[in-house]
Amino acid sequence: MSNDNSKTQQEELALEIARGLGEEEFLPIYRSFASRFSEELLRTVYEETLRIPAEKIRKSRGAIFNYLLKKHARKNQSNTKNPGH
Repeated sequence: MSNDNSKTQQEELALEIARGLGEEEFLPIYRSFASRFSEELLRTVYEETLRIPAEKIRKSRGAIFNYLLKKHARKNQSNTKNPGH
């Protein structure tokens, strides 16, 4: 039963981010992110994306979100491989 609850939470998070970024047409991508990454990481990246002023955005907030997510995921992965470095 908790698995269903987890799926529902992932779906809600994906929808919240897609709507917030104005990218509902890419909901499947955000579902994929929600299933692969922690809610904490996704919310951190989402909030960071929303703080960027509109005039600084060349493509879209979604593109920035994707870039920042990859950047944070790589950073987190390297921190896990080399703790304390």
